Amino acid sequence: MSVQTKEPDIEFVKNELHALIEMIPKADMYTAIRFLRYLVEYNSDPLLVTLASAPIDNELSTPEEEAELLEAKNELDKGELFSLEEVKVQLLGDD
Repeated sequence: MSVQTKEPDIEFVKNELHALIEMIPKADMYTAIRFLRYLVEYNSDPLLVTLASAPIDNELSTPEEEAELLEAKNELDKGELFSLEEVKVQLLGDD
C-alpha cells in the first residue's frame, strides 16, 4: 500500500503568498524583497544547492594542524601580519 501525496493547489499557495505580502509593514518591505530573491536565487544556483547539502566537515585536526593554527593565532595577537599589498610585492615583485 503506497501513500500518495497530494500536489499542493498552486493557486491557493499563490493567493496565500499574495495575502501575506499585503500584510507586510512598509518598514519591512525591502527585507521581504531580499528574502524572496534569496529563495529564488538559492534554489536556482546549483553550486549553492550542492554546498548547502554537503556534509559537515567534522574531520579531526592533526596535532600538526593544531600547532600551526596556534602559531598563526599567536602571530596575529602580536601583530605579526602582512597587508595584501605587502604579500603581492613579496610574491609578484614591485610591478
